[in-house]
Amino acid sequence: DAGMEMAELRTAVTDEELKVLEALADTELVSMVLTAESLEYDDEEGLTILESEDCFFDCELYFADHQVLELYGASLYEDLDSEPVAGMENIENVLTDLFEHGGTLSEVARDEEDGLVLVLASDHDSLLVAVSGWYLDTWEALPDLEDEEEE
Repeated sequence: DAGMEMAELRTAVTDEELKVLEALADTELVSMVLTAESLEYDDEEGLTILESEDCFFDCELYFADHQVLELYGASLYEDLDSEPVAGMENIENVLTDLFEHGGTLSEVARDEEDGLVLVLASDHDSLLVAVSGWYLDTWEALPDLEDEEEE
């Protein structure tokens, strides 16, 4: 195994992990799965959050080299000065649009607290994704294919 085992949830990025993640930059994104309910809200039981104000999401990014980057409690920004994109439908539309225009992971960085920050880019757009928790794993089959096999 050329990479390191990162199949446990991470919240900060070490120098070594940053190097592994940077290797994913410019690797083709072949699939993306967005989860409507984020882990970010699991510890806030009893708190009602309006869906339109919901800016955290969980997501799996599938790369052509058979690696999958799972993101938890992620928030999406259209630029450095903007508020996070809110509402699951808006988040899904923005990410889907990027993905349909040849989206790639163009840059991997850390914020001041060593949290993971991703720059996703396409021919006409780029987005920032701030990530609360993540892990890197490998995939055998894309999720769409697995669903069809089960039927």
